[in-house]
Amino acid sequence: VVRTAKGHHFVLTRDVECAVAEGNYVALHAGGRQHLVRETMKSLEDSIDPTEFVRIHRSVIVRIDAIARVEAGGHGGEYRVHMKGGASFPTSRGYSERVRALLR
Repeated sequence: VVRTAKGHHFVLTRDVECAVAEGNYVALHAGGRQHLVRETMKSLEDSIDPTEFVRIHRSVIVRIDAIARVEAGGHGGEYRVHMKGGASFPTSRGYSERVRALLR
């Protein structure tokens, strides 16, 4: 549930393509819209299903079946994750092993 000035919006987990840190908020990108929730990335990560979502950077969590492709980067095993919706995100070294696990 996402609370806004207009009320409470129900955002289905299956519609969320990614979650991106935005200061003290997390922007949920779902159905072509962005919903801001006041939550930390850590608490969001702890509350989602790890078989459906993967954290690829300290500020980015993506839905696994929304990934279109993964490109190898040139810096110590880092990658660039391209989403079906057109967004792309770099991984960070600390989270690259999670991406490598998806590729196995």
